Amino acid sequence: MKKKLILIFLLFHWLSILFAQRLEIHQINVGVGSATLVVTYSPPDPNGLVIRTSAILIDAGLPGPGSLAIRNYLNENHITQLTAVYATHYDNDHIGGFVGTSTNTGILNSSFVDQYTYVYDRGTPNSASATTTSYINRANTFTRHTTLTSGTTHSLYRSGTTTNNINLNIVAVNGIINGVNYNVNNENDLSSVMVLSFNGFNFFLGGDLSGRCTTTGDGCGSSAPNFANTDYGAAVANELVQYPLNRGGALMTHHGAENTYTGFINSNNLSPPLFALISSGKQANYQHPRQSSLNLLYAASIVTYITAANLYNRATRLGGEFDPVRGSFVNGNIVVGVDASGTITINGESVSPPNPQ
Repeated sequence: MKKKLILIFLLFHWLSILFAQRLEIHQINVGVGSATLVVTYSPPDPNGLVIRTSAILIDAGLPGPGSLAIRNYLNENHITQLTAVYATHYDNDHIGGFVGTSTNTGILNSSFVDQYTYVYDRGTPNSASATTTSYINRANTFTRHTTLTSGTTHSLYRSGTTTNNINLNIVAVNGIINGVNYNVNNENDLSSVMVLSFNGFNFFLGGDLSGRCTTTGDGCGSSAPNFANTDYGAAVANELVQYPLNRGGALMTHHGAENTYTGFINSNNLSPPLFALISSGKQANYQHPRQSSLNLLYAASIVTYITAANLYNRATRLGGEFDPVRGSFVNGNIVVGVDASGTITINGESVSPPNPQ
């Protein structure tokens, strides 16, 4: 009997250590733009000590408000060192915070990075704005500045078992998937597409990747769809088959604009994500997210969290009507937590995934 009790105790002790391994996704409220902080933690050691194993930053918002919000957030969360930074593409509201301004130090010029920090991006830009030029010049000073490649996997944490590894999978870069070039040519669709994976949990990030538009405007150009090659959207969806999102989530591309990518929602081969995040700021120019995007999420029963709200303006038909009853919440900073048991929390509240198929 005593031996049996010891075995039960050891089993529960092992399970508690296993499930203590943790992944966190922080969608930082940078206003206009996007900045996603991914933090991984090891299971506790024999002394109960939990170690932060990596902290990576994907995009960084605008030069002024983005860099300020990120630096404050990192300090508040006692993160002193970034393992790696990723620029999905070269729009100002995604890389600006990396370079900053004369009064707001950019992340790549801060103490949060050093010679050991990896700097990843899509490589040579098609055109060079002042912000892009500043970013490239600064990124080139890092010895670990590397161009992303489709089909590669970046390990954020290696555990004793393969299933509990935490990986960032690079799905597409520059309109290229596994060596096939789909000849997209606008900056949004050149975005790097990634999936964060952890023991059956998958989380999609795609910068400003476009989807098919039903109306003109909002980045859709004079006609729909926006893709230079519509096969590209379908190809991205095909790659996502290996990363089921129904036990995970997605950061909606292009801030929930009318042409946000929806291949994982309206594909016959894919189940929609359990939850979605939208990074948007209160501003007059774009008024993201759009009602059409919210309606699509509501129709698919996807619980949606938004960093900042642009309320719907019936005169301009811009902005969105956020409906908590139908599943949208405006939260400022959004923190998604996942442990090795598959338990998901968003800002401390449990989100229940369906039973694994």
